[in-house]
Amino acid sequence: MSDEDLHEARAGEGESPSGFFPLERADRWTLAVLAVYGIVAFLPWWRAVEVGGMALFGWLMAGLMVLSPVLALVRLWARRGGRR
Repeated sequence: MSDEDLHEARAGEGESPSGFFPLERADRWTLAVLAVYGIVAFLPWWRAVEVGGMALFGWLMAGLMVLSPVLALVRLWARRGGRR
C-alpha cells in the first residue's frame, strides 16, 4: 500500500489529514499564550535586571512553571463543565 493510499484511507475514517488531533479553540489560545510568554521570558535583557536579589529571568521561569499547570488545570476543569 502506498503512502497516498494510506493517506486517503485515513482521511475517510474521519481522521485529520495532517495526523494531529484537533485542538479546541481555547486550547490553541492557551498554547499561544504560553508560547508568547516563553518567547518574552527568554529575551536577553531579562537576565540583567534583578528583582529581590534574583534575575528577572529566574522570576519569569518560576512564573512559567506555575502558569503552565494552572492553565492546564483550568482548561481541564472548564472542559468537564465545572463542579459536579
